Amino acid sequence: MKKNNILIVVTIILIFTLVFIGLIDSGVININNKKSNSLDNKYVDVDISDKKIIDLYDSLNTFTYSLKSNNCVDYDFDYYTDKEVKLKDLSYKHVTMMLLKYIFNNKSLEVNSTFTKDDMSEAVQKTLGKNYNYENKNIDFACPKVSYDSSSGLYTVTEDCQTSCGMRNLKRLEKAEKNNKSIILYVRLLFYKDGNYYKDYKRTESIKFDVDWQQYKYFNVEDGVKDEDFVKGALYQVKFNKEGKRYIFESSKVISE
Repeated sequence: MKKNNILIVVTIILIFTLVFIGLIDSGVININNKKSNSLDNKYVDVDISDKKIIDLYDSLNTFTYSLKSNNCVDYDFDYYTDKEVKLKDLSYKHVTMMLLKYIFNNKSLEVNSTFTKDDMSEAVQKTLGKNYNYENKNIDFACPKVSYDSSSGLYTVTEDCQTSCGMRNLKRLEKAEKNNKSIILYVRLLFYKDGNYYKDYKRTESIKFDVDWQQYKYFNVEDGVKDEDFVKGALYQVKFNKEGKRYIFESSKVISE
């Protein structure tokens, strides 16, 4: 009788074991799910000299250039404010400047050169994501200026830039990290207004430092600012989410001032 009881117990354990293994094989039970999710969500540091990191950081810049002299024009950063900014919060002007930068970086264009609506759609998908809805129309606020013909679907460069960069907000990439789903950049900002620099977006606390603007030709002025001065600025966390093989801007928020 005792042997029969033992046999029954062993049989039941064996049945449960086989059923459990079957559920694992079928995917009903995923013993690796918790571990996999943990690995997906864990951020690791990435070298800020990595090309992907540099490209993402550069994609945020809305500088455009004179076709003749490569002088730059600076626009405000919509994503560096005192509030969290999502992709949907970026202004049409800001988004358009990002798209034009992508196109001008990938095409050799001059006054009277054209590019297509499809070129703009490619820029939208690779810069803003496949679900972003962009309105094609004349771009008279940009530099260079670009007109749009809805009947032909063609954009035409109509006017070159005549202005060069002056005093502007300064920023520096300090750190980058990633997991399987996202990349986060940490960017330090010094905000400019009326001849002074400030540590915060609202320009309430000024920072004094010396930098030779002419030496850096206004392009890489950040290189002339000492670390002990730059670290006084606001620190922003800028997040990109993976979409296919690319990373698309998700949000930006200040994390310290």
